[in-house]
Amino acid sequence: LTSMLVGIAVDEGRVDVAAPISEYVEELGAIAAWDGVTVQHVLDMAAGIDTEEHYELPDSMYWRYASAVEYYEQDGPGEGALSFVLRELTGRADEPGTRFNYASYLTNLLPIAVQRAYGVPALDLYEQRIYQHLGAEQPALLNLDSTGLPIVEGQANLTLRDFVVLLEPGDVRQS
Repeated sequence: LTSMLVGIAVDEGRVDVAAPISEYVEELGAIAAWDGVTVQHVLDMAAGIDTEEHYELPDSMYWRYASAVEYYEQDGPGEGALSFVLRELTGRADEPGTRFNYASYLTNLLPIAVQRAYGVPALDLYEQRIYQHLGAEQPALLNLDSTGLPIVEGQANLTLRDFVVLLEPGDVRQS
């Protein structure tokens, strides 16, 4: 869904994949490691940012992320996905575009970029630009962090029927 939303924004001239991600998520411009990282690098998971996702290690970056976006019950609200990125993803591991390194954390930057490009909340854009056109029978559910940002690295919940409609574009019902 997020890649489709970015694709729509590109098609409408709102997002340029060759532009620095910091053009849309300005806060990243204050972090040297993000210099030269484009929207395309983020889409390709080749940002060159130093990350790791060790789900099995409770003291890993992933578990700090899980706390930031409130995956698990905790005392008080989490800091949110963007604050996590600004605090944790501050080092460079590779030159942007040179090595694939899957990092769920990067995915959440894309709806921020699109939201800011349109000046419309990302949730509204998912609904208006994609979901209402599927002919879905039930609403989609997206996890949100404490700031209202959709957590999109794997958190769309649909009924089985609506998920099949999403996956089989030849069978899309008109709304």
